[in-house]
Amino acid sequence: MPYDGERAGYPPLERLVNSPQVRELLARARTWQQNSLDHPIEIQDAPRVKGSLPDLVIALDSSWQETPAGALQKSVYPSAQIGYITLSAVLINMSDLNKTSQNRPMDPVKYRATQTQNTTAIALPGANLITGNNPSARTSFRSELYELLANAPDDEDAESLLSSYERLIRDHTQATTCPYATSDRRSSGQDLCRLSVAGETTPRFRIRAGVSKCPCSAHLPVWSTDASRIHERFMDDGSNGNQFGVVAQMLERLELLRYLRLIEDNESFLAQAHRIAFISDGQLALFGGPAWIAKALEKEIRRVNAKVRNHTGQDMLILAVEKSGRFVDHFELIDKTADPGIQRFRPRQIFMPTNDYITSRIAPNETERIYGGATHFGRKFFYKADNGYRLVTTTAFLNKQQSDLTTNDLSLYPELGRACALLDKITSSQSPNSLMPIRLAHHAAAIPIRPSASVLQSLAEDLMPNDHAGNANV
Repeated sequence: MPYDGERAGYPPLERLVNSPQVRELLARARTWQQNSLDHPIEIQDAPRVKGSLPDLVIALDSSWQETPAGALQKSVYPSAQIGYITLSAVLINMSDLNKTSQNRPMDPVKYRATQTQNTTAIALPGANLITGNNPSARTSFRSELYELLANAPDDEDAESLLSSYERLIRDHTQATTCPYATSDRRSSGQDLCRLSVAGETTPRFRIRAGVSKCPCSAHLPVWSTDASRIHERFMDDGSNGNQFGVVAQMLERLELLRYLRLIEDNESFLAQAHRIAFISDGQLALFGGPAWIAKALEKEIRRVNAKVRNHTGQDMLILAVEKSGRFVDHFELIDKTADPGIQRFRPRQIFMPTNDYITSRIAPNETERIYGGATHFGRKFFYKADNGYRLVTTTAFLNKQQSDLTTNDLSLYPELGRACALLDKITSSQSPNSLMPIRLAHHAAAIPIRPSASVLQSLAEDLMPNDHAGNANV
């Protein structure tokens, strides 16, 4: 890595170009044949719409950024970091929007009146940042993550964020090792928790709701959020950007769960659930430590959907749309033909890749037999909207049959026609292949990178107190 202001010269580049090892590697290497036709593309017309389109769309998105804790702390904790996260939910009244859009250009005041936005901004400690009486940055991260869910603003009609999460760990988690024994160490390098005695293996236990104690003589606090296992990859002295991203992802999924529980617990909402569509930015998936939540959430969605179907005769619409990544790149690739200007997909056509297609042409994985088997709770499909937009979309698994990735039978997804028609309605003209609800949710959640870094760093510098010993504490 160069020093600040140091520029690389040409000699290293020349040495790379002329290196026998580099040339030999390039001679042996070959690109993975993504264009192989071993698994042909089966393009189908989008199913016909059954029933009316949703009147309400709820879009969810999140954003995060890791910044230095402030210049004031650099002399005490070099590289001290804070993670900032925003979570947004936007409710769009499609009936009002359709009326407003009939007159062009739309009245900005009336356009904004069709939306209701709710954005939450939070912070978590990163590397070299201690809160309260916690012994390490990792323990501080763990305790603050619990406090974050416990102190999240409550809605009188909805289940709290912590309650939603703790119902998941009650019903779906398994025994785990103590978070102290495996990851949290003092400066002396010794475990904080004495779980292993006389050479015995570390006992496993189930993490309970609230704040409990580890099963050893130290009786150190264990928070219910430890079951998420996000802390396992926390770096006491390095970047934790990935961990903050995982937290944002988990919060977004828990927010979806809160809405579903609100529908489930209210008879009138159950009767009207077919009028609501949920759309998230990205994938219907969870990665890293809390990946287990994906499968737990899938079970919850199935259970709530069964009640909705019993009340309305229709399934819920729970979708996610990807803006970038391998699937987006692949859709663009397979839409091309040998004839310039001629595309393979016509408007309102759909392609639902099977597991064999995905693992052989898009996302090869030697260790995973089923794509997304442990991390995803929805089925991906490629859809070309009626205006020509290419949309890589995921629809949630609403029953066991829909999670069968060996088939591309569209009849397994009765609401797919409604989903495609809704996508046609909510495409955005502001950028290619984009959706208006996702743009609104992202705009509400996005942290502008360039100006925010210095602003957030100054915020931490101004608000973080210093004690007389020179130790920075939150």
